[in-house]
Amino acid sequence: MKKTIIGLFVAVTTLGILSLSTACNKDKGNYNKSESTQALVADLSFQVPLIPAAGEYDNIQGFDFMINMDSFVKSFNKDYTLNSIQSVKLKSCILTSATADANNNFRNFHMANLCISSAANGNLLRIAVANDIVDTAAYTLSLPTWYDPNLASYFKCDSIRYRFYGNTRRAVTVPLNCKASLQYEMILAN
Repeated sequence: MKKTIIGLFVAVTTLGILSLSTACNKDKGNYNKSESTQALVADLSFQVPLIPAAGEYDNIQGFDFMINMDSFVKSFNKDYTLNSIQSVKLKSCILTSATADANNNFRNFHMANLCISSAANGNLLRIAVANDIVDTAAYTLSLPTWYDPNLASYFKCDSIRYRFYGNTRRAVTVPLNCKASLQYEMILAN
């Protein structure tokens, strides 16, 4: 199997502005030329707005990921198309906030969730969740993958949408500039 490690760095604001770095290929040992495994890392910026009171919020912030996915998969093999995306699995999701303070950070949340939808699959799917967040100052939060779904149908397009939501245990009195670092494993095959 051909294994290729890809670094995909994306900066997304709530206005949908982004930048994309270059990818690099590394072959490892024996492989089947018709299949390859890619590791994708996406860094997506978003803002948690003021949240006036504790409670359940089903849409704290939404943010978009835009990429020419067809060109992306062709960068590994010119014969690949969007239909070559066989499997996409979320491996990790880590949230960080550079503007958090002692009173406004991830401890303000009792639970946090990240969902995905896309132009190819409009069904909103929860992909990562942190339940019972400890009530101590936290500037980084790891959201374990919710379960192990194949997200391939969500990545067969150029527009992926994320939604951050959760339950707060206390108000958030200043906006928090956050980054979601997501690591995926993608399998491509002809």
